[in-house]
Amino acid sequence: MAERYKFEVSKDSLMQRIRLFNASQNGELKDSIFNIDKNSPYFYEGYIYDNKNGERYLVLIPSPSESDTELLLISVISREDQVIVVNHEPENKEKIRVRKTVIKNF
Repeated sequence: MAERYKFEVSKDSLMQRIRLFNASQNGELKDSIFNIDKNSPYFYEGYIYDNKNGERYLVLIPSPSESDTELLLISVISREDQVIVVNHEPENKEKIRVRKTVIKNF
């Protein structure tokens, strides 16, 4: 159920672009490192920061990638540390609306 985006670049190039974007958001590369996901060795896990809205998006990048590289939006953490999960089936209309808003903002 993750929201998926495809890019015609290598996974390394995509991760580097995200690091540079994050550095432009917070002035440093801290917490911009992608690491192999603890729960699955098939994904690199990292964050994309949105300082304007005070949010950080948890994303995964599959480690074995083909010609296109996928970016999977998993969840967002708000300024108030509220976690909104995108990676599951919404249970009601309110959660559907919130999920759509998160995806739109991303």
